[in-house]
Amino acid sequence: MHGKSEGEELTLATNSDIPLGPLLDAIFAKDGGNRSDGALLQQYVELRDERAFAALVRRHGPMVLGVCHRVLGNLADAEDAFQATFFILIRKAPSLTGRATVGDWLHGVARRIALKAKAAAARRRAKEQCAARPVAQSAEPRSDWLPRLDQELARLPTNYRLPIVLCDLEGKTRRQAARQLGWPEGTVAGRLARARALLAKRLLGGAQVLMGTLLTGSTAHAGLPSRLFHSTIQTAAQAAAGEKAVGTALSAAALALAKGVMRSMVFSKIKIISCALITVAVLGGVGGMTVQILPAREQPSQAIGGESEPKQDAKGQSVEDKRKSAAKLLKDYEEELRKDREKNNGGFAPRH
Repeated sequence: MHGKSEGEELTLATNSDIPLGPLLDAIFAKDGGNRSDGALLQQYVELRDERAFAALVRRHGPMVLGVCHRVLGNLADAEDAFQATFFILIRKAPSLTGRATVGDWLHGVARRIALKAKAAAARRRAKEQCAARPVAQSAEPRSDWLPRLDQELARLPTNYRLPIVLCDLEGKTRRQAARQLGWPEGTVAGRLARARALLAKRLLGGAQVLMGTLLTGSTAHAGLPSRLFHSTIQTAAQAAAGEKAVGTALSAAALALAKGVMRSMVFSKIKIISCALITVAVLGGVGGMTVQILPAREQPSQAIGGESEPKQDAKGQSVEDKRKSAAKLLKDYEEELRKDREKNNGGFAPRH
Protein backbone atom coordinates (compact mmCIF):
# COMPACT_ATOMS: atom_id res chain seq x y z
CA MET A 1 0.00 0.00 0.00
CA HIS A 2 1.24 3.43 -0.88
CA GLY A 3 0.83 6.47 1.35
CA LYS A 4 -2.12 8.80 0.93
CA SER A 5 -1.97 11.19 -1.96
CA GLU A 6 -1.80 14.94 -1.44
CA GLY A 7 -5.44 15.32 -2.40
CA GLU A 8 -6.52 12.58 0.03
CA GLU A 9 -4.60 14.27 2.86
CA LEU A 10 -6.33 17.57 2.14
CA THR A 11 -9.72 15.89 2.13
CA LEU A 12 -9.05 14.06 5.40
CA ALA A 13 -7.87 17.25 7.07
CA THR A 14 -10.84 19.45 6.13
CA ASN A 15 -13.50 17.15 4.73
CA SER A 16 -17.20 17.63 5.25
CA ASP A 17 -20.36 16.01 3.98
CA ILE A 18 -20.98 19.18 1.97
CA PRO A 19 -18.60 19.60 -0.98
CA LEU A 20 -16.95 22.99 -0.99
CA GLY A 21 -16.18 23.67 -4.54
CA PRO A 22 -14.62 20.84 -4.68
CA LEU A 23 -12.85 21.48 -1.43
CA LEU A 24 -12.00 24.94 -2.76
CA ASP A 25 -10.06 23.48 -5.66
CA ALA A 26 -7.96 21.27 -3.42
CA ILE A 27 -7.30 24.21 -1.10
CA PHE A 28 -6.13 26.41 -3.91
CA ALA A 29 -3.68 23.88 -5.27
CA LYS A 30 -2.14 23.03 -1.91
CA ASP A 31 -2.26 26.11 0.33
CA GLY A 32 -1.81 28.85 -2.25
CA GLY A 33 1.47 27.72 -3.75
CA ASN A 34 4.33 30.18 -3.28
CA ARG A 35 2.10 33.23 -2.84
CA SER A 36 2.78 35.36 0.21
CA ASP A 37 0.08 35.83 2.82
CA GLY A 38 -0.33 39.43 1.67
CA ALA A 39 -0.81 38.32 -1.94
CA LEU A 40 -3.47 35.82 -0.88
CA LEU A 41 -5.27 38.48 1.17
CA GLN A 42 -5.13 40.87 -1.78
CA GLN A 43 -6.64 38.19 -4.02
CA TYR A 44 -9.38 37.61 -1.47
CA VAL A 45 -10.14 41.31 -1.06
CA GLU A 46 -9.93 42.39 -4.70
CA LEU A 47 -11.23 39.29 -6.49
CA ARG A 48 -13.59 38.09 -3.74
CA ASP A 49 -11.87 34.71 -3.99
CA GLU A 50 -12.55 32.61 -0.90
CA ARG A 51 -10.08 30.00 -2.15
CA ALA A 52 -7.28 32.39 -1.24
CA PHE A 53 -8.70 32.79 2.26
CA ALA A 54 -9.04 29.02 2.59
CA ALA A 55 -5.33 28.68 1.82
CA LEU A 56 -4.56 31.09 4.68
CA VAL A 57 -6.77 29.13 7.06
CA ARG A 58 -4.93 25.95 6.08
CA ARG A 59 -1.55 27.65 6.53
CA HIS A 60 -2.18 29.23 9.89
CA GLY A 61 -5.30 27.56 11.30
CA PRO A 62 -3.56 24.80 13.29
CA MET A 63 -1.21 27.35 14.88
CA VAL A 64 -4.14 29.64 15.80
CA LEU A 65 -6.14 26.77 17.27
CA GLY A 66 -3.05 25.70 19.22
CA VAL A 67 -2.63 29.16 20.76
CA CYS A 68 -6.29 29.28 21.76
CA HIS A 69 -6.18 25.76 23.20
CA ARG A 70 -3.05 26.45 25.24
CA VAL A 71 -4.57 29.56 26.81
CA LEU A 72 -8.08 28.20 27.37
CA GLY A 73 -7.40 24.55 28.12
CA ASN A 74 -10.48 23.09 26.40
CA LEU A 75 -11.36 22.65 22.76
CA ALA A 76 -14.89 24.07 22.78
CA ASP A 77 -13.78 27.52 23.99
CA ALA A 78 -10.68 27.32 21.78
CA GLU A 79 -12.84 26.85 18.69
CA ASP A 80 -14.88 29.98 19.54
CA ALA A 81 -11.64 31.95 19.91
CA PHE A 82 -10.37 30.48 16.62
CA GLN A 83 -13.49 31.63 14.77
CA ALA A 84 -13.23 35.09 16.31
CA THR A 85 -9.58 35.39 15.24
CA PHE A 86 -10.30 34.64 11.60
CA PHE A 87 -13.40 36.85 11.65
CA ILE A 88 -11.13 39.74 12.63
CA LEU A 89 -8.71 38.75 9.83
CA ILE A 90 -11.63 39.00 7.39
CA ARG A 91 -12.45 42.49 8.66
CA LYS A 92 -8.84 43.66 8.71
CA ALA A 93 -7.80 41.98 5.44
CA PRO A 94 -7.56 45.19 3.34
CA SER A 95 -5.02 46.70 5.75
CA LEU A 96 -2.82 43.57 5.87
CA THR A 97 -2.19 42.95 2.17
CA GLY A 98 1.32 44.43 2.38
CA ARG A 99 2.57 41.80 4.84
CA ALA A 100 4.78 38.91 3.76
CA THR A 101 3.20 36.77 6.49
CA VAL A 102 0.26 37.23 8.84
CA GLY A 103 1.28 34.35 11.12
CA ASP A 104 2.79 36.66 13.71
CA TRP A 105 -0.23 38.99 13.57
CA LEU A 106 -2.65 36.07 13.91
CA HIS A 107 -0.70 34.72 16.89
CA GLY A 108 -1.05 38.05 18.70
CA VAL A 109 -4.76 38.42 17.91
CA ALA A 110 -5.50 34.78 18.86
CA ARG A 111 -3.75 35.20 22.21
CA ARG A 112 -5.60 38.45 22.88
CA ILE A 113 -8.97 36.86 22.09
CA ALA A 114 -8.20 33.71 24.09
CA LEU A 115 -7.26 35.76 27.16
CA LYS A 116 -10.53 37.68 26.83
CA ALA A 117 -12.42 34.40 26.52
CA LYS A 118 -10.57 32.98 29.53
CA ALA A 119 -11.60 35.94 31.67
CA ALA A 120 -15.21 35.58 30.50
CA ALA A 121 -15.16 31.84 31.24
CA ALA A 122 -13.87 32.50 34.75
CA ARG A 123 -16.75 34.90 35.39
CA ARG A 124 -19.19 32.37 33.95
CA ARG A 125 -17.85 29.56 36.14
CA ALA A 126 -18.25 31.73 39.22
CA LYS A 127 -21.93 32.26 38.40
CA GLU A 128 -22.50 28.58 37.63
CA GLN A 129 -21.05 27.24 40.89
CA CYS A 130 -24.41 27.48 42.64
CA ALA A 131 -26.03 25.35 39.94
CA ALA A 132 -23.32 22.70 40.28
CA ARG A 133 -23.02 22.62 36.53
CA PRO A 134 -19.89 20.75 35.34
CA VAL A 135 -17.37 22.82 33.45
CA ALA A 136 -15.47 21.34 30.50
CA GLN A 137 -11.81 20.80 31.33
CA SER A 138 -8.88 19.79 29.19
CA ALA A 139 -8.36 16.04 29.27
CA GLU A 140 -4.75 16.43 28.25
CA PRO A 141 -1.91 16.87 30.78
CA ARG A 142 -0.30 20.30 30.45
CA SER A 143 3.36 21.12 30.99
CA ASP A 144 4.07 23.74 33.63
CA TRP A 145 5.70 26.04 31.08
CA LEU A 146 3.24 25.54 28.24
CA PRO A 147 0.56 28.03 29.39
CA ARG A 148 3.31 30.70 29.57
CA LEU A 149 4.65 30.00 26.09
CA ASP A 150 2.49 32.48 24.19
CA GLN A 151 2.99 35.18 26.80
CA GLU A 152 6.77 34.90 26.51
CA LEU A 153 6.58 34.60 22.74
CA ALA A 154 4.65 37.87 22.57
CA ARG A 155 7.52 39.55 24.47
CA LEU A 156 10.13 38.58 21.87
CA PRO A 157 11.22 41.16 19.27
CA THR A 158 9.39 40.69 15.97
CA ASN A 159 12.49 39.43 14.13
CA TYR A 160 12.81 36.61 16.68
CA ARG A 161 9.10 35.91 17.05
CA LEU A 162 8.48 35.43 13.31
CA PRO A 163 10.79 32.41 12.80
CA ILE A 164 9.44 30.74 15.97
CA VAL A 165 5.86 31.12 14.72
CA LEU A 166 6.67 29.87 11.22
CA CYS A 167 9.13 27.08 12.04
CA ASP A 168 8.16 25.84 15.50
CA LEU A 169 4.44 26.59 15.68
CA GLU A 170 3.53 26.06 12.02
CA GLY A 171 6.12 23.42 11.16
CA LYS A 172 7.76 25.15 8.19
CA THR A 173 11.36 24.41 7.27
CA ARG A 174 13.95 27.18 7.52
CA ARG A 175 14.03 27.34 3.73
CA GLN A 176 10.25 27.76 3.52
CA ALA A 177 10.31 30.43 6.23
CA ALA A 178 13.16 32.26 4.48
CA ARG A 179 11.23 32.30 1.21
CA GLN A 180 8.07 33.58 2.89
CA LEU A 181 9.86 36.29 4.88
CA GLY A 182 12.30 37.29 2.14
CA TRP A 183 15.28 36.67 4.43
CA PRO A 184 18.46 34.68 3.71
CA GLU A 185 18.17 31.16 5.11
CA GLY A 186 21.20 31.78 7.33
CA THR A 187 19.43 34.79 8.87
CA VAL A 188 16.37 32.66 9.64
CA ALA A 189 18.58 29.96 11.21
CA GLY A 190 20.48 32.46 13.37
CA ARG A 191 17.39 34.28 14.61
CA LEU A 192 15.56 31.01 15.22
CA ALA A 193 18.42 29.73 17.37
CA ARG A 194 18.58 32.99 19.31
CA ALA A 195 14.80 33.05 19.81
CA ARG A 196 14.82 29.46 21.08
CA ALA A 197 17.60 30.32 23.51
CA LEU A 198 15.65 33.31 24.84
CA LEU A 199 12.49 31.25 25.26
CA ALA A 200 14.40 28.45 26.96
CA LYS A 201 15.93 30.90 29.42
CA ARG A 202 12.56 32.40 30.29
CA LEU A 203 10.51 29.19 30.30
CA LEU A 204 12.92 26.47 31.37
CA GLY A 205 15.58 28.34 33.28
CA GLY A 206 18.15 28.02 30.49
CA ALA A 207 17.69 24.33 29.60
CA GLN A 208 17.59 24.95 25.86
CA VAL A 209 18.55 21.45 24.74
CA LEU A 210 16.14 20.33 22.00
CA MET A 211 14.00 23.43 22.58
CA GLY A 212 12.83 23.38 18.95
CA THR A 213 11.74 19.76 19.21
CA LEU A 214 10.05 20.44 22.54
CA LEU A 215 8.15 23.39 21.10
CA THR A 216 7.07 21.55 17.96
CA GLY A 217 5.94 18.47 19.85
CA SER A 218 4.08 20.41 22.52
CA THR A 219 2.30 22.84 20.21
CA ALA A 220 1.42 20.60 17.28
CA HIS A 221 -2.28 20.28 16.54
CA ALA A 222 -3.71 17.48 14.44
CA GLY A 223 -5.41 19.51 11.73
CA LEU A 224 -8.68 21.42 11.95
CA PRO A 225 -12.11 19.96 12.67
CA SER A 226 -14.09 20.00 9.43
CA ARG A 227 -17.00 21.99 10.89
CA LEU A 228 -14.56 24.66 12.10
CA PHE A 229 -12.88 24.95 8.73
CA HIS A 230 -16.18 25.11 6.82
CA SER A 231 -17.81 27.69 9.10
CA THR A 232 -14.73 29.92 8.80
CA ILE A 233 -14.71 29.71 4.99
CA GLN A 234 -18.47 30.27 4.86
CA THR A 235 -17.99 33.49 6.82
CA ALA A 236 -15.21 34.59 4.43
CA ALA A 237 -17.48 33.86 1.46
CA GLN A 238 -20.30 35.91 3.00
CA ALA A 239 -17.99 38.88 3.48
CA ALA A 240 -16.58 38.57 -0.04
CA ALA A 241 -20.10 38.47 -1.49
CA GLY A 242 -21.01 41.63 0.40
CA GLU A 243 -23.73 39.99 2.47
CA LYS A 244 -25.04 42.06 5.37
CA ALA A 245 -25.49 39.06 7.68
CA VAL A 246 -21.79 38.20 7.79
CA GLY A 247 -20.95 35.80 10.60
CA THR A 248 -24.15 33.74 10.69
CA ALA A 249 -22.01 30.61 10.41
CA LEU A 250 -20.16 31.51 13.62
CA SER A 251 -21.21 30.87 17.18
CA ALA A 252 -22.65 33.72 19.22
CA ALA A 253 -19.68 33.48 21.57
CA ALA A 254 -17.23 33.84 18.67
CA LEU A 255 -19.02 36.92 17.32
CA ALA A 256 -19.13 38.54 20.76
CA LEU A 257 -15.40 37.91 21.26
CA ALA A 258 -14.51 39.30 17.83
CA LYS A 259 -16.57 42.45 18.27
CA GLY A 260 -15.15 43.07 21.72
CA VAL A 261 -11.54 42.74 20.57
CA MET A 262 -12.16 44.90 17.47
CA ARG A 263 -13.53 47.63 19.73
CA SER A 264 -10.44 47.41 21.92
CA MET A 265 -8.24 47.68 18.80
CA VAL A 266 -10.01 50.90 17.84
CA PHE A 267 -9.61 52.28 21.37
CA SER A 268 -5.90 51.45 21.25
CA LYS A 269 -5.54 53.46 18.05
CA ILE A 270 -7.43 56.36 19.60
CA LYS A 271 -4.94 56.32 22.49
CA ILE A 272 -2.03 56.40 20.05
CA ILE A 273 -3.59 59.32 18.16
CA SER A 274 -4.13 61.15 21.46
CA CYS A 275 -0.46 60.64 22.35
CA ALA A 276 0.53 61.99 18.94
CA LEU A 277 -1.65 65.07 19.48
CA ILE A 278 -0.08 65.67 22.90
CA THR A 279 3.39 65.26 21.35
CA VAL A 280 2.61 67.87 18.68
CA ALA A 281 1.26 70.28 21.32
CA VAL A 282 4.21 69.77 23.67
CA LEU A 283 6.80 70.13 20.92
CA GLY A 284 5.14 73.30 19.70
CA GLY A 285 4.97 74.72 23.23
CA VAL A 286 8.54 73.80 24.10
CA GLY A 287 9.78 75.25 20.84
CA GLY A 288 8.14 78.60 21.60
CA MET A 289 9.13 78.66 25.25
CA THR A 290 12.78 77.88 24.54
CA VAL A 291 13.31 81.08 22.60
CA GLN A 292 11.41 83.22 25.11
CA ILE A 293 13.25 82.11 28.26
CA LEU A 294 16.78 82.38 26.88
CA PRO A 295 18.63 85.51 27.97
CA ALA A 296 19.20 88.04 25.24
CA ARG A 297 22.86 87.10 24.87
CA GLU A 298 21.93 83.47 24.30
CA GLN A 299 19.23 84.07 21.67
CA PRO A 300 19.90 82.19 18.40
CA SER A 301 22.10 84.17 16.09
CA GLN A 302 20.56 85.66 12.98
CA ALA A 303 21.45 84.04 9.70
CA ILE A 304 22.00 85.96 6.49
CA GLY A 305 18.77 87.55 5.41
CA GLY A 306 17.50 87.87 8.98
CA GLU A 307 16.25 84.26 9.39
CA SER A 308 17.00 82.55 12.68
CA GLU A 309 18.80 79.24 12.72
CA PRO A 310 16.50 76.25 13.33
CA LYS A 311 16.25 75.24 16.99
CA GLN A 312 17.80 71.83 17.70
CA ASP A 313 17.82 69.37 20.55
CA ALA A 314 20.82 67.63 22.10
CA LYS A 315 20.85 65.11 19.24
CA GLY A 316 20.89 67.80 16.57
CA GLN A 317 17.26 67.29 15.49
CA SER A 318 15.31 70.50 15.02
CA VAL A 319 12.08 71.07 16.89
CA GLU A 320 10.38 71.76 13.57
CA ASP A 321 11.45 68.34 12.27
CA LYS A 322 10.03 66.73 15.39
CA ARG A 323 6.79 68.64 14.95
CA LYS A 324 6.50 67.54 11.33
CA SER A 325 7.20 63.92 12.25
CA ALA A 326 4.54 63.95 14.95
CA ALA A 327 2.04 65.59 12.60
CA LYS A 328 2.71 62.94 9.95
CA LEU A 329 2.25 60.18 12.55
CA LEU A 330 -1.06 61.71 13.56
CA LYS A 331 -2.24 61.94 9.94
CA ASP A 332 -1.29 58.31 9.27
CA TYR A 333 -3.19 57.04 12.30
CA GLU A 334 -6.25 59.14 11.48
CA GLU A 335 -6.29 57.61 7.99
CA GLU A 336 -5.89 54.10 9.42
CA LEU A 337 -8.72 54.73 11.88
CA ARG A 338 -10.96 55.96 9.04
CA LYS A 339 -10.23 52.80 7.05
CA ASP A 340 -11.01 50.67 10.09
CA ARG A 341 -14.40 52.33 10.47
CA GLU A 342 -15.18 51.68 6.80
CA LYS A 343 -14.12 48.02 7.04
CA ASN A 344 -16.13 47.43 10.20
CA ASN A 345 -19.20 48.83 8.47
CA GLY A 346 -18.92 46.57 5.46
CA GLY A 347 -15.61 44.83 5.13
CA PHE A 348 -14.94 45.44 1.45
CA ALA A 349 -15.35 48.18 -1.08
CA PRO A 350 -18.45 47.81 -3.29
CA ARG A 351 -18.16 46.08 -6.63
CA HIS A 352 -17.77 48.27 -9.70
